[in-house]
Amino acid sequence: MKPADFLAFYATKFDTVEVDSTFYRTPAPAVVNGWERKTPDNFIFAVKVPQLITHEKVLINCESEFQNFVQIMNLLGKKLGPMLLQFPYFNKKVFKSGGEFSARLAVFLTKDEGHVLSICRRDSK
Repeated sequence: MKPADFLAFYATKFDTVEVDSTFYRTPAPAVVNGWERKTPDNFIFAVKVPQLITHEKVLINCESEFQNFVQIMNLLGKKLGPMLLQFPYFNKKVFKSGGEFSARLAVFLTKDEGHVLSICRRDSK
């Protein structure tokens, strides 16, 4: 099977997929339109928010990048499910407390446009 056919085949076996590639960069609109076309109406995509937002900018000064990501993901229409915020391990050099991170996250979440955001922390252990 050609890689271009993987998603269509997968969609015959499952009704959802987590897209890891969006973690590395926001895909082109043509790619997202292709995902939408290759899947049935009841299919759901869970997409990872780009690492530029979660790892490099750590939710600061990333409004335009997040808006661009959401705009492109909205091409999935009703097939867009949760957007996953995957964070690296944060030590005391990055955040002095969990409350400090929670405060930053709360500000970021107020900028969301009604989408479901899921949060995941990946430990380095």
